[in-house]
Amino acid sequence: MLGAYCIATTDHPSLNSELERFLDELAAEQRYFGPSARCAPKPSRALLTGLRAGGGFRLVAVDRQRVIGAIRVDDRGELFVAVLASHRGGGLGRSLTEAAVAQARRRGHRSIVLRTTRRATAALRLGTRLGGTALVAEHGGLEVVIDLAASAARADVMPGTA
Repeated sequence: MLGAYCIATTDHPSLNSELERFLDELAAEQRYFGPSARCAPKPSRALLTGLRAGGGFRLVAVDRQRVIGAIRVDDRGELFVAVLASHRGGGLGRSLTEAAVAQARRRGHRSIVLRTTRRATAALRLGTRLGGTALVAEHGGLEVVIDLAASAARADVMPGTA
């Protein structure tokens, strides 16, 4: 059940320890195999490394002074997003990604890329719902490329007027 959360930048030092707690909690999640891995994917080591790295910008979702989701867009436009297992499936990842897309556009990015695997169906759905194009990558991976100029043009068209 989602409470009332807010999305904030991680610029304030008061969020440092809470962000670390969040990342440690993600790293400790149980890994599932087989069909259950689609429903409950554990964040990969690469995702956790991407969220911890510097450069670019980072946003967090905070509920009752607790970080429950985080997203980072690096300087090249690669997007890393994760939500605590207890808060998945309620639209938080989409809210974080929409906020990051808007911020990336303001910062002058032309596109952003969400790298995922074919098994991570939620990540694939998220990227394509935001107008991304899924491309097959190496080793069973997928890259969902979101063209920020095209998504801005779609957002400017009012429903029922096109």
